[in-house]
Formats: sequence, C-alpha cells, structure tokens
Amino acid sequence: MSATKLPDQAPPTNAPTVTKEYIPGVGEVETREWRGERSDMETKYAAYKYEGEGGAVSSGNMTGLRFATDAGRSRCMLRIERNNVANSYGSNVKIVEELYAINIVRDVRCAPYFCAGGDAALTDDQVADVMDAVDHNYLEAEITNWATWIDAQKQLRYHMLHGQDSYYETGFVLRASLYGVITSKIKASFTFINEVVPAPVFLSPMDDLLASLPTGEWLHRPPQSEHLGKGKWRITREWHWAAKWSKMYGGTWGL
Repeated sequence: MSATKLPDQAPPTNAPTVTKEYIPGVGEVETREWRGERSDMETKYAAYKYEGEGGAVSSGNMTGLRFATDAGRSRCMLRIERNNVANSYGSNVKIVEELYAINIVRDVRCAPYFCAGGDAALTDDQVADVMDAVDHNYLEAEITNWATWIDAQKQLRYHMLHGQDSYYETGFVLRASLYGVITSKIKASFTFINEVVPAPVFLSPMDDLLASLPTGEWLHRPPQSEHLGKGKWRITREWHWAAKWSKMYGGTWGL
C-alpha cells in the first residue's frame, strides 16, 4: 500500500521521530526521521543534501543522510553529530588530544652522563681529546695526557671503542586532532612552526588524566589537514618535547 498525501499537506519541519545516542567524552548522535509520500521525502532529502554538502546543517554536523522507500512508503533519515565537550572552537568541533612517548637514537656524546652536569660532565676539549684518541686508535700508553683524563673520558673512549656510539633517549609528542566540517572555524596557523614555544595547554579533559606535561621545551610542528570523507575534516597540530632544543630553534641548548 502506498502512502497517501492529503491536499496542501506537507511534511512537518520538525521530525516526528527523533532518537539520540550519547557516548561520554565523544558526543551525541541524533537521528531524525520523516515518513510520507515519496515526492515529499525526496524533496526533503534533496534539501538536506544541499544544506549538508559541507558537512553541516543548522543544528550540528551531518554524519549521514538516507532516503528509503518500501512498498510505496518513503522515509528520510538525517543523522547529526554534536560535540558535548566544551572547547574554544565551538560545538561543531571535536578535540582529541594524545601524548606519545617515542624512542630517539642519539649520539652517545649527548648522553646526560657525559654532557649534562655532575662530576661526569665533559668539556668540549675533553671530548675532543677522546675523539682524537679513538679516531687514531691510540693505545692507552700512546695518549700523552692519559694521567689527566677523568673517569667520564675513559668511559666515553671505552664505549666508542666497543661500538656503543649511540643511546636511547625518550621524547614526547603531544598531538591535538580537531574534527570538524568545511564550515568549522578552526583557523590552524603556520606561525612559529619549527620554533620552541611555551608549553601547550590542554583543550580537552586530558588534564584529568595527566598531572602535568614533562618539564622541558616544546617544538611547534606545522599543522596538517586531512579529508576524512562524508564532509568531515581533521586538522592535526603537534608539539615535540625535548629537555632542551637547540638555540637554532629558539631553545636553550648551545654555548
């Protein structure tokens, strides 16, 4: 049996059937459904399709639009996603922040034991003496100033002679992913990229999970923009941590 349309009758503006699903920390998805005569449902489908071409409708981010007809009865179903976590970008932008620990392979001469203070800290001249002895394969008896070498120099020579010319250091990457649509106002900036900047501030409930960020310096990396399909986009911002970044990046490591 097909649906019957009465004269001058049009589908209601507000959907007769509305269902909502909420996931804590993620947001809410609302599904609105209209039923009626096929031409009316196709008209409503086309209108929302046009309005949501950029991924947004007047009341949220469109995640799906569906038209279906069965035995003459037609339906138009609109799915809208809302962000229920407050942030400075508005309710149509969802933020996910993640902190990663990564292994960085660095030259053994950069190890804190040899260069970052304490009794083991080596001067440039002391490191140069060690490298000269290693490069020329000098025996201990052939190193003229061996008697003045401190323990850290001897340890560095031992490491280099036995192939231990690198070590693992832990670095951190803070990544903020902003999910929105083409009409979202994110305005990711290329200002201060590859420069040391003040420690980033959490825009999500991450501060409930982490007491604080590591003490050190943060290098601001360039933002990235990715199209996720269905009118949705992801803008990613990253900050890379080090105890000290080089002065060429605006950090404090150097002379």
